[in-house]
Amino acid sequence: LLYILLYKKRLFVNRLAQQKENKLRSLYKALSLLVIAIFLRYLCHSIMLIPVLLNEKRSAPHVPDLFLDFLPQSDFLLRYNYWLWLVCYLSMAFYFFIKKRTLFMRFIVTDSFVSIARGLCIPLTTFGPPFGDDINAIGFDFWEVWFSMINPFNALAGGGALRYLTKDMFFSGHIATTFLIFLYARELGKRVGLLALVFNIFILLVVLFSHLHYAVDIIGAYSITFSIYIVSELYLSKSKKFKALTYYFA
Repeated sequence: LLYILLYKKRLFVNRLAQQKENKLRSLYKALSLLVIAIFLRYLCHSIMLIPVLLNEKRSAPHVPDLFLDFLPQSDFLLRYNYWLWLVCYLSMAFYFFIKKRTLFMRFIVTDSFVSIARGLCIPLTTFGPPFGDDINAIGFDFWEVWFSMINPFNALAGGGALRYLTKDMFFSGHIATTFLIFLYARELGKRVGLLALVFNIFILLVVLFSHLHYAVDIIGAYSITFSIYIVSELYLSKSKKFKALTYYFA
């Protein structure tokens, strides 16, 4: 009887040790995935800024827009539009990470594709600012401004970039990212999909009433993002390397 009790105790201790090891391994994988996702998104954003900043130096005209002429501009939304977008974006992205790692990975990769596509589209269109003067056309130190924009400590410490983008128009990043979140959120159920849709509509109103973008930038964001989403999903579903990564991190 004593031997049986000691044997069961050993099994129990081994089971606890195995559970602890599994939890640590799961935590390590989760943190690794989070670091990789942040790095990938940060890298694509940094690359995207290069053609966007080059475009800022070019002179561009203001484009007439019936929506902006009709809608009043809100100084409050203009001032806090970035933070409102950031709350919507990060909350949903983190929810993806918690609920379904494979979906989170697909979202991050597709979101990176959207970021690069935006960096290519902006200099091809070259719309002027929706309001105010074209202040960046007078020129600036490119690399100094680029480093100030990709430096995360500027935002965390309350500081800002040396320049604010005024011609990053076509297509809207606010709309593209929140719409992409909606496309992926549908896989987590109707309630999550509806919440993501509410966030997207909310950001749409923020963009319109802050006069951040022309109407064509918003329309383009929906159409281009949906196209990238379709192509990305087809590519990821056939990629053996991505399947191996999802199997490891799932």
